[in-house]
Amino acid sequence: MRRYGLNLLELQSNQVTLYHWSQQFADLRPFFQANGLNRPEFRVTLLFRRDETTTHKTGDDFLYGTKIAKDFPKELFISKWTNRFLNESDDQQSSPSINSGLAWDGLADVEISWAALKSSWQRSQSVSCLNCYQPTILVNFGFKQVGMFHRSPNFLRVCPKCNRSFVDDTIKNCRGWMATSLHADVYSRFEIVWGKRFQRESQL
Repeated sequence: MRRYGLNLLELQSNQVTLYHWSQQFADLRPFFQANGLNRPEFRVTLLFRRDETTTHKTGDDFLYGTKIAKDFPKELFISKWTNRFLNESDDQQSSPSINSGLAWDGLADVEISWAALKSSWQRSQSVSCLNCYQPTILVNFGFKQVGMFHRSPNFLRVCPKCNRSFVDDTIKNCRGWMATSLHADVYSRFEIVWGKRFQRESQL
């Protein structure tokens, strides 16, 4: 292990032990997923052989994505997703979006209306979860500030089954995505740059 940087994985009932010499060890997520070990009932011990220190985890710590916050309104998003083809009285209100980098008339900066999210759910293809292969729900889209002068697409999806969130970095052209994934009446009129609203030159 020391000379070749190998990792040794030992399985005993619901106990998984990883022996490693380097602080950097293999990505265990594909193995855990293929063998059904990424569940909370599996206990995982990481044994660092250089100084014999141990770290204790559970199998679901090796799921793909990031665990959603306990206060994330998952049931609300599921309800809205289920009713995405229905017009509801609160559709013009803002959703609990993360930070869109966009702005709409009548909403505070960076807030996304349910109507805009529903439009994206209706027109864009759902992405399957990397863990359980169920459809994920898009909960945020837009831009994020990167460095002093650049912005990049900011798309976030949530899997309501395994409670993980995923950054979708497959979308490179946010404006092009909005042109094909949003109905014209829910286009955002403004983009937020350094905390200020700038109106689009054209409506996509």
